[in-house]
Amino acid sequence: MDAARRQFFPNPSISFERVETSERDSVYRGNDQITVARLQQSLWTGGRLRGGLARARSSQALARAEIDALRLQLALQVAGLWAEAHAAQAVADAYLQSRDVHERLRAMVERRVAGGASAEADAELARARLQQVEADLAGAIARRDAALERIRTVTKVTDFAPGTELVGRYRTAFTPTDPDFLVASAIENSPFVERARLQVELSQADVRVARAALSPEIFLRAESQRGSFEANDETTRNRLVLGVTSTLGPGLSVLAGVDEARARLEAAQEEVATEEMNTTEQVRSDLVLLNSAQARQELLALSRRSADAVLGSSERLFVAGRRPWQDIMNAARDVAQADAQAAEAAGTDLVAGWRLALVVQGLTSVLANTSSLPAENQNSRESP
Repeated sequence: MDAARRQFFPNPSISFERVETSERDSVYRGNDQITVARLQQSLWTGGRLRGGLARARSSQALARAEIDALRLQLALQVAGLWAEAHAAQAVADAYLQSRDVHERLRAMVERRVAGGASAEADAELARARLQQVEADLAGAIARRDAALERIRTVTKVTDFAPGTELVGRYRTAFTPTDPDFLVASAIENSPFVERARLQVELSQADVRVARAALSPEIFLRAESQRGSFEANDETTRNRLVLGVTSTLGPGLSVLAGVDEARARLEAAQEEVATEEMNTTEQVRSDLVLLNSAQARQELLALSRRSADAVLGSSERLFVAGRRPWQDIMNAARDVAQADAQAAEAAGTDLVAGWRLALVVQGLTSVLANTSSLPAENQNSRESP
């Protein structure tokens, strides 16, 4: 910006030349050195200087938009990792509970095998299912630890610990409304769309500068010269020069430069449409995920209650000799799967809500709006 503004001011320059030649040289018959000081002011450039200033302004705004886009990308990344850590912890909690259930069932069937009331195959099945639950638990813990490590790498926060309760309580206060309104708000607040629009402005300034190169430049130059190669005269001579200059480039290459600038402008305009389409797709897909996750949580809660009732009933009927042991194992597995699926759905609900809040409301608004954070977690290590 500073360089573009300085183009409007006079251009000072000074030159010194010294020549060594023979006395018979008819061209250099005067002084052997001359010094010329010049001050040249552009009077008219066909819009080149104003186009350069507009280009500098657009470049500055574009650089700021790039920073905003990077900030949003980081925020989305952290929100995703944060939700991943919480969801993985919730899944691990579900498998911890399932492990306790399977250990109780294994102990029960082993006592029955020792007393001759059950077959050894029932004990083998119980041990196999317990090992499967432990393997699922190890996978959930590894997934949680991987997310935590990435959070530490990105944020440098080393004491972050995911919550041990259902992750749904960490949702934002953001409430989805009309999808078209959300899309319009997201496009308005999107730094990616803003970056594309500023690229259009920059390309428009490039077109103006390229067109200005077709016009001649009118300038006024003040000169002060001491010495002359033509005459032996040490007098300082001052003069004013009004001139016109034009540079069209080899083979009128300036014309090709105008076409190139126009092509870049068209590409930038298409990029705006692309970014708006990407933003629209992201908002609508996150809305689908959010609504689906919330519906799944309600259905999985019903499924969990049913699976728990089936497990209790199966245990009672097995003791009474009216239900095979495999039914108990299947019921215990259904309970664990329902809990794990509910945790995954809550994690999807969590991250989709945060993504929508960041994209629709804008990062600055979300960070400034403390109501977006759960009140019970604002001062804890578990808040984002």
